[in-house]
Amino acid sequence: MLLNVSIRRRWIPDLLGNDKLPSDRQIIVEYDKPNAINRNAWQRRVATTKQDGSMHVYTDTDVRAILTGSNVSIINLSVKTGERKDENGKSVDIVSQITTGEALATTRSDYCYMLATQLAQKIMEIEISSELLKNSEPDSGPAY
Repeated sequence: MLLNVSIRRRWIPDLLGNDKLPSDRQIIVEYDKPNAINRNAWQRRVATTKQDGSMHVYTDTDVRAILTGSNVSIINLSVKTGERKDENGKSVDIVSQITTGEALATTRSDYCYMLATQLAQKIMEIEISSELLKNSEPDSGPAY
């Protein structure tokens, strides 16, 4: 059985039609898949007891830790962070380039929040290839 343990991944988000843009304008994200230790540190199950005695179980995900610890690099993401006046009194946009997971996680923007949340989910996904599933079925026969 051959397992893919390459940790670097590339993702083109489909958020707001990004995947339909020309390739030179698409937001492209590269990241490292986490190991088991990081997964457990960044995402944990929490159980709380309600006043009526019932249990409420949820997953607590640290999006900022995921984006910071996964060596995220981002291409083609610009965010308007304000405006200023030029020497002629015209308004000029202040634009910042977002190139890291840390910058994405800390930018005050609804779009960046949605992108950061989607990216954290993508990073934490467990990837099992169809070939690995096929090879793990009992009736698939011996693998030589």
